[in-house]
Amino acid sequence: MQSSARKSTVGKTAVQLPELRIRVDDDLLEAFDHLCGVAGDLMGAVPPQLIAKHVLDITADGDWPVRQAAMMAIVARFRYAHRDQLRVSQRPKTATGLGLYQTRRFRSNARPYDTQLWSVLPLRASLDFHGGKSS
Repeated sequence: MQSSARKSTVGKTAVQLPELRIRVDDDLLEAFDHLCGVAGDLMGAVPPQLIAKHVLDITADGDWPVRQAAMMAIVARFRYAHRDQLRVSQRPKTATGLGLYQTRRFRSNARPYDTQLWSVLPLRASLDFHGGKSS
């Protein structure tokens, strides 16, 4: 399955996303379509196809309930980020967008998360939480 290029917005900054070339095995197309539907517009500027493909990749040995639980966990993380008003406070200065991101809560100088993004397809990243609530 392929998706065409799309233009998204993050805050007030327009971000041009590259054309997505996502391959899904024929026997997983129904699951992929359903997961894309669940992700829908809940992920902000992140294309639901990326999230659905990531869920299929990390649950390759799992059945449908495992895949569904993984998607719901990701949706919950996005909701928490929205609820906590997390903002990107520092991003990599690379054309690819790969590198270190730092986030903070709205109207806070504290940086609760560092996220290192190594690749998008397949998704490879790590997250360090610095703890504590701040205002």
